[in-house]
Amino acid sequence: MPRLPLAALLGALALLPAACRSRAERGAEAPGAATSRPPAPFDWSRPAASLAMDAGEVAARLGPFEWEATATWTVVKASDPEHPIHVSERHLLRQQAKGAFRVSTELDPGTWQGAETGRTLVFDGARTFARGRWSPAGGAFRARPNDRGEEARRHREESFGLAEQVARLCGPALELAPAGELRVLARAARRYELRLGAARPSPATPPAGLSSDDDTRRRLGLLEGRVPQALEGELVADAETGAPLAVHLRATFGTRDDPGVRVDLSLDAAVTGVGDRVPAVQAPAKLAPEPKAHGVARALEAVGLRKKGEPPAERAEPGEPEPAEPEAP
Repeated sequence: MPRLPLAALLGALALLPAACRSRAERGAEAPGAATSRPPAPFDWSRPAASLAMDAGEVAARLGPFEWEATATWTVVKASDPEHPIHVSERHLLRQQAKGAFRVSTELDPGTWQGAETGRTLVFDGARTFARGRWSPAGGAFRARPNDRGEEARRHREESFGLAEQVARLCGPALELAPAGELRVLARAARRYELRLGAARPSPATPPAGLSSDDDTRRRLGLLEGRVPQALEGELVADAETGAPLAVHLRATFGTRDDPGVRVDLSLDAAVTGVGDRVPAVQAPAKLAPEPKAHGVARALEAVGLRKKGEPPAERAEPGEPEPAEPEAP
């Protein structure tokens, strides 16, 4: 299996469960608004529901909180054990009870120095701001006027939903067993052991009209033919609200179609602060300037082809060549 398709396969594996969640399952949050209805008491007969809580629900139960997680994915093929694919992720989230949040993600594809990617998004309750890992201008944020929170929340849940994604990959094989009580962040908590039971996910039927090229078949072989082989870890849930305070797990998956493929996953995620000590989330004080119109845009304006209502293109900075004026026919 070529290296690049496997890397793409791994990314799809990580994101598929979050993408499959319906809007009703996630809860339709109004941009910038916190729900006025208090969350229902947690049902301790279904402790796995703690893994499925999104960041908005956790904030409604705990109040403001900070959270961090590290995850690694390693894919090994028996025919090429000397060249595994190793991807690591780091996630940070600061969430306010009224809806504002700041989320950062860093991804190291394990290829070469400088290949790391990442982004930070800030949602202040009404507006979204973003910057990439390699953003110029001192790392200043850019405003995203077309995103009033929907896309920002999607990126947030791709980070905060890591534990749920693994739970979905395990399917009915996932079991939680009570393992005592403890205190975390001065709060009473319940601990559950994560393990695999006898059940296994049933084969999924590929959607009609799906491409049958080699890359797609390899992705489906893992996404739909996955076989949970090992799982160990723990969930620490807040005793009062059921909110997840910590998740630590190690999991191994194989595939039905290719027994030579093995995927190893490790995840360590924890709430690191709650309550009044969590700093507020505010709009960035420094924003990068909007990109200037260059080349063709200024040439079109020069001949009167600027769109109606569009502001004039900014003039070139000193030392920047002006576009050539179009010649008369």
